[in-house]
Amino acid sequence: MTVTKLPKISKKEDTGVLTPNQNPGNLPKHCIIGIIILVILLHGCTTQELIAQPLSPTTKASLAEKQTITNETTTQAQPPKNTTPHTPTAAIMLDSPQPTIHPIIEKEIKTKRKNERIKVLVEAENNKALQELADAVESAGGTVTHSFSIGNIAVIEIPAEKISEIAQQEGVQQISPEREYVAFLQDRIPAFSIDTTAWANNITGTGTTIAILDTGIGPHNAVTVTLAKSFVTGEDPSDQNGHGTHVAGIAQGIAPGTRLLNAKVLSKSGTGTTSSIIAGINWATDPDNNPETDDGADIISMSFGGMFTDPDGPLASAVKEAISLSLIHI
Repeated sequence: MTVTKLPKISKKEDTGVLTPNQNPGNLPKHCIIGIIILVILLHGCTTQELIAQPLSPTTKASLAEKQTITNETTTQAQPPKNTTPHTPTAAIMLDSPQPTIHPIIEKEIKTKRKNERIKVLVEAENNKALQELADAVESAGGTVTHSFSIGNIAVIEIPAEKISEIAQQEGVQQISPEREYVAFLQDRIPAFSIDTTAWANNITGTGTTIAILDTGIGPHNAVTVTLAKSFVTGEDPSDQNGHGTHVAGIAQGIAPGTRLLNAKVLSKSGTGTTSSIIAGINWATDPDNNPETDDGADIISMSFGGMFTDPDGPLASAVKEAISLSLIHI
């Protein structure tokens, strides 16, 4: 078996310059670009900074425990002495069995009056089961508001008392709540440069497409966006927050030859939902919805997190399937 070594990256203490000390060899260029961007996004981030990020009232009210999960890092309070340490659970853990009806949904059902609707995300076993689910939801008096092929997920609104019927539908794997995510690392990354060894080796990102799933991307002299779409109701793809433009600037500043896709999944307040993010992932894989064209992303950047003590099943399914299509998530 041949092992391809990754380029060694080090940080110069006096200059803050990231320096590739090895020839990248045969490592695919979009992999190298993804690695470098990930290192820079992680630079300067501390546990205290992540926890200190502002949360919306909706998120604060829904927290049973304070545990921050992000695609950059996982943070957790230290366990008390003389107790068994708790194993952290990533919000988008890819393999973790869950009950068919999430406990949060079970509790919410008990608070609803007859015929009062509830919004949930339903994961189906495959595309056929997803199509059959739509018929079952309609028969139960509900509505499918969104359907996503990447992850085989439907967002539905249905009378609460009918949830158990949907759970028994063949091919239904899990029924989950809509969750809230928040942008992290806003203004947390110090300015620094990167040495041009990668560029000297003709690694500038040319031929690589990066999808920025964030607060949108605004006008910036260092950023050029190829395609843009908003998945936030009532907001266009522009950035009224700054976080998305910040991330896009890092990506294209390092790899000026890349194509950028702007998938706005977080609002101007920096918050988004499970379904808006899944919508962004689906669009990023095939923006023109034509599998015959090669316009999808090679890398998907998601610089946000949520505060949960269990995996977000629907998002995990979408990420897992995107990875199976050879997309890199950072």
